[in-house]
Amino acid sequence: MAGVWSISNGVTRLVENPGDLPFPNVPRRRKVLVHVPSNEVITSYNVLAGKLSSLGWESNGVTRLVENPGAPPFLNVPRRRKVLVHVPSNEVITSYDVLAGKLSSLGWERYYEDPDLLQFRKRSRIDLISLPRDFSKFKSVHMYDICIKNRNEFEVRDTII
Repeated sequence: MAGVWSISNGVTRLVENPGDLPFPNVPRRRKVLVHVPSNEVITSYNVLAGKLSSLGWESNGVTRLVENPGAPPFLNVPRRRKVLVHVPSNEVITSYDVLAGKLSSLGWERYYEDPDLLQFRKRSRIDLISLPRDFSKFKSVHMYDICIKNRNEFEVRDTII
């Protein structure tokens, strides 16, 4: 995380290098949270809770660092998601049925070695594509594996949801 990260519509920000800013008693090369309207460094959970409660947020005594700011729905920040795209047709792969059809046309066939995985192989090569059986667990690591084994046929793209 570099520079300034704004959250809650510009109310707070995370500062990467506070030594460059006019904050006394804050060491350099440390990340600090700053309340933007007052330019005050958030020094404790109590100060943060006070600032958030002034905005009408209830924390119920629990505050935590959120690594993916797009994940909680209350922030209204667009989330980025990776999708696998079949380049020749410019089609987003939305299910394993669609993917199986595209891979089949490229010479891949189903491989039934492990019942917990959906697997594809090519007879002419030693490559094996192993995917989780549940499409909702289909992650970017699986997408890049498909891209590497099928150059110029698939690519991984970012989408905003």
